[in-house]
Amino acid sequence: MTLDQLEMLEAVIQEGSYQAAAKKINKSQPSLSMGIKKIEEYYSIQLFSRAGYRPVLTDIGRRFYESAKSTLSSYRQLHKLATELGTGIEPEINISIDPIVMANRFSSLLNILKKHEYKTALSITSGVLFDNAHSLMSGEVDLAIGHYPQIDNSQLESHKICNLELIPVAHKSLISKSKVDKSLFQRLPNIIVKTKQESDDNTSSTPGLKWYVDSHARKTELILLGFGWGRLSRLQFEKQKDIVEVPREIVEPISFDIHIMKHSERPLGPTSREIWNEMTENSH
Repeated sequence: MTLDQLEMLEAVIQEGSYQAAAKKINKSQPSLSMGIKKIEEYYSIQLFSRAGYRPVLTDIGRRFYESAKSTLSSYRQLHKLATELGTGIEPEINISIDPIVMANRFSSLLNILKKHEYKTALSITSGVLFDNAHSLMSGEVDLAIGHYPQIDNSQLESHKICNLELIPVAHKSLISKSKVDKSLFQRLPNIIVKTKQESDDNTSSTPGLKWYVDSHARKTELILLGFGWGRLSRLQFEKQKDIVEVPREIVEPISFDIHIMKHSERPLGPTSREIWNEMTENSH
Protein backbone atom coordinates (compact mmCIF):
# COMPACT_ATOMS: atom_id res chain seq x y z
CA MET A 1 0.00 0.00 0.00
CA THR A 2 1.33 3.43 -0.97
CA LEU A 3 0.52 7.02 -0.07
CA ASP A 4 -0.57 7.49 -3.68
CA GLN A 5 -3.17 4.74 -3.27
CA LEU A 6 -4.50 6.30 -0.05
CA GLU A 7 -4.91 9.62 -1.86
CA MET A 8 -6.83 7.80 -4.61
CA LEU A 9 -9.16 6.35 -1.97
CA GLU A 10 -9.62 9.77 -0.39
CA ALA A 11 -10.44 11.38 -3.74
CA VAL A 12 -13.11 8.78 -4.59
CA ILE A 13 -14.79 9.27 -1.21
CA GLN A 14 -14.68 13.07 -1.44
CA GLU A 15 -15.80 13.31 -5.07
CA GLY A 16 -18.33 10.48 -5.05
CA SER A 17 -17.21 8.88 -8.31
CA TYR A 18 -14.12 7.39 -9.94
CA GLN A 19 -14.35 9.77 -12.87
CA ALA A 20 -14.47 12.94 -10.75
CA ALA A 21 -11.76 11.60 -8.42
CA ALA A 22 -9.42 10.82 -11.32
CA LYS A 23 -9.86 14.34 -12.66
CA LYS A 24 -9.23 15.90 -9.24
CA ILE A 25 -5.89 14.16 -8.66
CA ASN A 26 -4.85 14.17 -12.32
CA LYS A 27 -4.92 10.39 -12.81
CA SER A 28 -6.52 8.25 -15.45
CA GLN A 29 -9.65 6.47 -14.31
CA PRO A 30 -8.20 2.98 -15.01
CA SER A 31 -5.07 3.70 -12.94
CA LEU A 32 -7.18 5.01 -10.07
CA SER A 33 -9.42 1.93 -10.15
CA MET A 34 -6.33 -0.28 -10.21
CA GLY A 35 -4.83 1.55 -7.23
CA ILE A 36 -7.90 0.89 -5.10
CA LYS A 37 -8.10 -2.70 -6.32
CA LYS A 38 -4.49 -3.32 -5.26
CA ILE A 39 -5.32 -2.28 -1.68
CA GLU A 40 -8.32 -4.61 -1.64
CA GLU A 41 -6.38 -7.56 -3.10
CA TYR A 42 -3.34 -7.11 -0.86
CA TYR A 43 -5.39 -7.09 2.36
CA SER A 44 -8.24 -9.31 1.11
CA ILE A 45 -10.85 -6.67 1.93
CA GLN A 46 -13.61 -4.88 0.01
CA LEU A 47 -13.56 -1.10 0.43
CA PHE A 48 -16.52 -0.23 -1.81
CA SER A 49 -19.82 -1.92 -2.50
CA ARG A 50 -20.32 -2.47 -6.23
CA ALA A 51 -24.09 -2.86 -5.92
CA GLY A 52 -25.00 0.69 -6.89
CA TYR A 53 -24.04 3.16 -9.62
CA ARG A 54 -21.78 5.18 -7.32
CA PRO A 55 -19.06 3.79 -5.03
CA VAL A 56 -20.28 3.40 -1.45
CA LEU A 57 -17.96 2.43 1.40
CA THR A 58 -18.53 -0.92 3.06
CA ASP A 59 -18.33 -1.15 6.87
CA ILE A 60 -14.75 -2.37 6.49
CA GLY A 61 -14.09 0.47 4.06
CA ARG A 62 -15.31 3.05 6.56
CA ARG A 63 -13.06 1.70 9.31
CA PHE A 64 -10.12 1.56 6.92
CA TYR A 65 -10.68 5.13 5.72
CA GLU A 66 -10.89 6.53 9.27
CA SER A 67 -7.34 5.25 9.91
CA ALA A 68 -6.21 6.32 6.44
CA LYS A 69 -7.28 9.92 7.18
CA SER A 70 -4.95 10.18 10.17
CA THR A 71 -2.10 8.71 8.10
CA LEU A 72 -2.67 11.21 5.31
CA SER A 73 -2.88 14.09 7.78
CA SER A 74 0.39 13.07 9.47
CA TYR A 75 2.17 12.80 6.14
CA ARG A 76 0.92 16.20 4.98
CA GLN A 77 1.98 17.86 8.20
CA LEU A 78 5.44 16.30 7.86
CA HIS A 79 5.65 17.34 4.22
CA LYS A 80 4.64 20.89 5.15
CA LEU A 81 7.25 21.07 7.91
CA ALA A 82 10.01 19.69 5.68
CA THR A 83 9.09 22.15 2.93
CA GLU A 84 9.19 25.05 5.37
CA LEU A 85 12.54 23.97 6.77
CA GLY A 86 14.04 23.69 3.32
CA THR A 87 12.72 26.99 2.02
CA GLY A 88 14.93 30.06 1.90
CA ILE A 89 13.65 33.52 2.71
CA GLU A 90 10.69 34.03 0.40
CA PRO A 91 10.94 36.87 -2.15
CA GLU A 92 7.34 38.00 -1.51
CA ILE A 93 4.60 37.60 1.07
CA ASN A 94 0.95 38.18 0.15
CA ILE A 95 -1.46 39.09 2.95
CA SER A 96 -5.15 39.98 2.83
CA ILE A 97 -6.20 42.39 5.60
CA ASP A 98 -9.60 43.83 6.42
CA PRO A 99 -9.39 47.65 6.07
CA ILE A 100 -11.01 48.12 9.50
CA VAL A 101 -7.86 46.63 11.06
CA MET A 102 -5.53 49.57 11.64
CA ALA A 103 -1.79 49.18 11.00
CA ASN A 104 -0.92 49.27 14.70
CA ARG A 105 -2.67 45.90 15.04
CA PHE A 106 -0.25 44.22 12.63
CA SER A 107 2.89 46.33 13.12
CA SER A 108 4.72 43.28 14.51
CA LEU A 109 4.72 41.67 11.06
CA LEU A 110 6.15 44.87 9.56
CA ASN A 111 8.87 44.88 12.21
CA ILE A 112 9.86 41.34 11.20
CA LEU A 113 10.34 42.45 7.60
CA LYS A 114 12.36 45.40 8.87
CA LYS A 115 14.50 43.09 11.00
CA HIS A 116 15.33 41.05 7.90
CA GLU A 117 16.47 44.25 6.18
CA TYR A 118 13.45 44.31 3.86
CA LYS A 119 14.62 41.31 1.84
CA THR A 120 11.03 40.19 1.35
CA ALA A 121 8.54 42.20 -0.70
CA LEU A 122 5.13 42.69 0.90
CA SER A 123 1.82 42.76 -0.97
CA ILE A 124 -1.24 43.73 1.11
CA THR A 125 -4.70 43.39 -0.41
CA SER A 126 -8.00 44.39 1.18
CA GLY A 127 -10.84 42.04 1.95
CA VAL A 128 -14.08 42.78 3.79
CA LEU A 129 -15.55 40.30 6.27
CA PHE A 130 -15.17 36.76 4.88
CA ASP A 131 -13.30 37.87 1.73
CA ASN A 132 -9.96 37.44 3.53
CA ALA A 133 -10.61 33.80 4.42
CA HIS A 134 -11.77 33.05 0.86
CA SER A 135 -8.59 34.60 -0.57
CA LEU A 136 -6.56 32.40 1.76
CA MET A 137 -8.41 29.19 0.92
CA SER A 138 -8.15 29.86 -2.83
CA GLY A 139 -4.37 30.22 -2.56
CA GLU A 140 -4.27 33.91 -3.49
CA VAL A 141 -2.51 34.92 -0.26
CA ASP A 142 -0.18 33.38 2.32
CA LEU A 143 -1.85 34.86 5.42
CA ALA A 144 -5.09 36.68 6.16
CA ILE A 145 -6.17 39.04 8.92
CA GLY A 146 -9.83 39.73 9.44
CA HIS A 147 -13.21 38.27 10.32
CA TYR A 148 -13.14 34.50 10.90
CA PRO A 149 -15.95 32.66 9.07
CA GLN A 150 -17.85 30.44 11.48
CA ILE A 151 -17.57 27.31 9.36
CA ASP A 152 -16.28 23.82 10.04
CA ASN A 153 -13.15 23.81 7.91
CA SER A 154 -10.14 21.80 9.05
CA GLN A 155 -7.99 23.47 6.39
CA LEU A 156 -8.33 26.89 8.00
CA GLU A 157 -6.18 27.56 11.06
CA SER A 158 -6.76 30.78 12.97
CA HIS A 159 -5.81 32.68 16.10
CA LYS A 160 -7.63 35.64 17.63
CA ILE A 161 -5.49 38.78 17.74
CA CYS A 162 -8.01 41.38 18.94
CA ASN A 163 -11.65 42.39 19.23
CA LEU A 164 -12.97 45.37 17.29
CA GLU A 165 -16.05 47.43 18.02
CA LEU A 166 -17.81 49.02 15.07
CA ILE A 167 -19.77 52.09 16.11
CA PRO A 168 -22.54 53.72 14.02
CA VAL A 169 -21.59 57.28 13.01
CA ALA A 170 -22.95 60.14 10.93
CA HIS A 171 -22.09 63.76 10.12
CA LYS A 172 -22.59 66.04 13.13
CA SER A 173 -25.11 68.16 11.20
CA LEU A 174 -27.51 65.19 11.14
CA ILE A 175 -27.42 64.52 14.87
CA SER A 176 -28.14 67.11 17.55
CA LYS A 177 -27.03 66.43 21.10
CA SER A 178 -30.24 67.93 22.42
CA LYS A 179 -32.64 66.11 20.10
CA VAL A 180 -32.30 63.35 17.55
CA ASP A 181 -34.67 63.45 14.59
CA LYS A 182 -35.24 59.70 14.53
CA SER A 183 -37.57 59.73 11.52
CA LEU A 184 -35.04 61.72 9.47
CA PHE A 185 -32.21 59.45 10.48
CA GLN A 186 -34.15 56.30 9.58
CA ARG A 187 -34.54 57.63 6.04
CA LEU A 188 -30.77 57.96 5.63
CA PRO A 189 -28.99 55.18 3.73
CA ASN A 190 -26.72 52.80 5.62
CA ILE A 191 -23.40 53.00 3.74
CA ILE A 192 -21.70 49.60 3.55
CA VAL A 193 -18.56 48.28 1.90
CA LYS A 194 -19.59 45.54 -0.52
CA THR A 195 -18.02 42.11 -0.03
CA LYS A 196 -16.81 39.91 -2.88
CA GLN A 197 -18.31 36.83 -1.28
CA GLU A 198 -21.92 36.31 -0.33
CA SER A 199 -22.15 35.99 3.44
CA ASP A 200 -24.31 36.70 6.46
CA ASP A 201 -23.11 40.25 7.02
CA ASN A 202 -24.02 41.24 10.55
CA THR A 203 -22.85 44.78 9.83
CA SER A 204 -25.64 45.25 7.27
CA SER A 205 -28.46 43.57 9.21
CA THR A 206 -30.05 46.90 10.16
CA PRO A 207 -33.33 47.44 8.21
CA GLY A 208 -33.62 50.30 5.76
CA LEU A 209 -32.02 51.64 2.61
CA LYS A 210 -28.44 50.55 1.94
CA TRP A 211 -25.79 52.07 -0.29
CA TYR A 212 -22.91 49.76 -1.23
CA VAL A 213 -19.46 51.18 -1.97
CA ASP A 214 -16.12 49.68 -2.99
CA SER A 215 -13.92 50.76 -0.08
CA HIS A 216 -13.82 52.07 3.48
CA ALA A 217 -12.30 55.30 2.16
CA ARG A 218 -15.35 55.87 -0.06
CA LYS A 219 -17.66 54.93 2.79
CA THR A 220 -16.00 57.46 5.12
CA GLU A 221 -16.09 60.11 2.41
CA LEU A 222 -19.86 59.79 1.92
CA ILE A 223 -20.46 59.84 5.67
CA LEU A 224 -18.37 63.01 5.98
CA LEU A 225 -20.44 64.61 3.20
CA GLY A 226 -23.64 63.84 5.12
CA PHE A 227 -25.18 61.40 2.65
CA GLY A 228 -25.76 58.60 5.14
CA TRP A 229 -24.51 56.74 8.18
CA GLY A 230 -22.22 53.77 8.61
CA ARG A 231 -20.14 51.81 11.07
CA LEU A 232 -16.46 52.59 11.68
CA SER A 233 -13.96 51.21 14.16
CA ARG A 234 -13.36 53.44 17.16
CA LEU A 235 -9.87 54.33 15.95
CA GLN A 236 -11.23 55.35 12.55
CA PHE A 237 -13.99 57.36 14.22
CA GLU A 238 -11.58 59.21 16.51
CA LYS A 239 -9.53 60.39 13.53
CA GLN A 240 -12.49 62.30 12.07
CA LYS A 241 -13.57 65.70 13.42
CA ASP A 242 -16.95 66.20 11.75
CA ILE A 243 -18.71 62.94 12.54
CA VAL A 244 -20.39 61.86 15.76
CA GLU A 245 -21.65 58.61 17.21
CA VAL A 246 -25.26 57.70 16.51
CA PRO A 247 -27.22 57.33 19.77
CA ARG A 248 -27.61 53.73 20.89
CA GLU A 249 -31.39 54.04 21.07
CA ILE A 250 -31.34 54.32 17.27
CA VAL A 251 -28.55 51.92 16.26
CA GLU A 252 -26.46 49.62 18.47
CA PRO A 253 -22.70 49.20 17.99
CA ILE A 254 -21.50 45.72 17.07
CA SER A 255 -18.25 43.93 17.83
CA PHE A 256 -16.43 40.88 16.52
CA ASP A 257 -13.09 39.15 16.82
CA ILE A 258 -10.25 39.67 14.37
CA HIS A 259 -8.13 36.61 13.56
CA ILE A 260 -4.89 35.92 11.79
CA MET A 261 -5.45 32.92 9.51
CA LYS A 262 -3.39 30.46 7.49
CA HIS A 263 -4.02 27.32 5.47
CA SER A 264 -3.37 24.33 7.73
CA GLU A 265 -1.84 22.19 4.97
CA ARG A 266 -0.05 24.79 2.85
CA PRO A 267 3.61 25.40 3.77
CA LEU A 268 4.74 28.83 4.93
CA GLY A 269 8.11 30.30 4.10
CA PRO A 270 10.43 31.08 7.04
CA THR A 271 9.48 34.77 7.19
CA SER A 272 5.75 34.03 6.97
CA ARG A 273 6.19 31.41 9.68
CA GLU A 274 8.00 33.93 11.87
CA ILE A 275 5.16 36.42 11.34
CA TRP A 276 2.59 33.77 12.27
CA ASN A 277 4.46 32.77 15.42
CA GLU A 278 4.99 36.38 16.50
CA MET A 279 1.36 37.40 16.04
CA THR A 280 -0.12 34.28 17.65
CA GLU A 281 2.22 34.29 20.64
CA ASN A 282 1.85 38.00 21.40
CA SER A 283 -1.81 38.56 20.58
CA HIS A 284 -4.23 39.89 23.13
